[in-house]
Order: sequence, then C-alpha cells, then structure tokens
Amino acid sequence: MPFISMLGNGGILWIIIGLGLAVDPKHRKMAWVLFLALGIEFLLCNVLLKNLFAMPRPCDLNPSVTLLIPKPQDYSFPSGHTASSFAAVTVLYLMGVKRWYWALVPAGLIAFSRMYLDVHFPIDILGGSL
Repeated sequence: MPFISMLGNGGILWIIIGLGLAVDPKHRKMAWVLFLALGIEFLLCNVLLKNLFAMPRPCDLNPSVTLLIPKPQDYSFPSGHTASSFAAVTVLYLMGVKRWYWALVPAGLIAFSRMYLDVHFPIDILGGSL
C-alpha cells in the first residue's frame, strides 16, 4: 500500500501518463486537458478546500497508530490523491479513450490505500472522488 499511495503523490502517475500522451501528436490535446484538470484539482482541493474545511486526519486523532508512510502535514478533506486520480479518469472518459475504465483500477487502489494507511477517512475519499 505505501507504493500504491506513492503513485498518487503529486499526481505523479497521472503526470507520467500525460507525458506519454503528449509524445503522440494525436493525443497531445488530451495530455494538455489532463494537465489542466490536475492543476485545477490541485488548486481546488489542496489550496482551497483542505484549508476551508481544516479536518484532522485519522492519524491525528489516534497517534498510537504506527504509520507506514510519512505523516502528511496538511488537512484531511478532501483526499488530494483521490481527487487527482479521479480527475484523470474523468478526462480519459470525456476525451473518448476507449478503455478509460482501466484507469479506475489504479485510481481506486490509490484511493483505498489512503484509508488503509490511516491518513484519510472514507468521507475524504468520497469528497476527493467527486
């Protein structure tokens, strides 16, 4: 789970996919839309909503749990890892990628890993996915 969670750090998995799309001129527009979506998601979730709601993380409320990853320093709601993952999935769907649903696998795993690792509540994951 730490490795799966790490794939969502800074949206790195989705940035790599976007860079892969950008190599092919036929998919360059999709790559730019993906990067734009990730940028909007970052501003909306990590800059605005996390600070607006200022919700503590599960690991803040139960410090006796030994974390398998470094303790995040920002607030809990919404999950940025989940938000970037589902923003990317949405772009792939809306841009007409035939097998867009395969992106749900890493997106779902990244979202679940955040709860498993005790750094997000289910409501954080739901908020991030929306």
